[in-house]
Amino acid sequence: MRYTHVLIMCCALFFMACNNDANNKHTDNTTTKDTPQSKLNDVGTKKLMTVMADYYELKDAFVAIDVNKADKANEKLIHDIDTLKAFLLTDTANSKALLPYMDSLHEKTTFPHHENIEPIKDNFSKISDLMYALLKKVALTHAGVYREFCPMAFDDKGGFWLSNESEIRNPYFGKKMLECGEVTDSLK
Repeated sequence: MRYTHVLIMCCALFFMACNNDANNKHTDNTTTKDTPQSKLNDVGTKKLMTVMADYYELKDAFVAIDVNKADKANEKLIHDIDTLKAFLLTDTANSKALLPYMDSLHEKTTFPHHENIEPIKDNFSKISDLMYALLKKVALTHAGVYREFCPMAFDDKGGFWLSNESEIRNPYFGKKMLECGEVTDSLK
């Protein structure tokens, strides 16, 4: 009888340990699933997400129609684009395909200071298109990136931008038409 209790206790502990191990594996998979991933390695993906954070700051400056914030965000964006490019030069598997995007992004983000934010909106549109093409090229997932479109921007030609939320905050019209636009794609 005494051995039966010990055997039952050992079996219970064994099953609890196995169940706990299974729960830990499930938690680890959830964490990995929600972490941004791309064709780049983990370091490269983190550098890419830093560039995205800078891009979002620039977009928010356009929404706020704040040229000083736009200048500061743009300086950070240029720096982190160059940092990502330097990393890509060491990543021979991806460098050939991605360096043209980095060069174009650097070129479009390098614009002179303006007292008015209006003249640089066209550059922002081109930066947005290049960023989207880069994110598609590296197959970014689990990053919560939304591609949004305003049909009235640029004299009704329309303009795209990227956002980290599905709620529309139009960078081309700011407060005038803050919610004008629609989500056209997402890189979840």
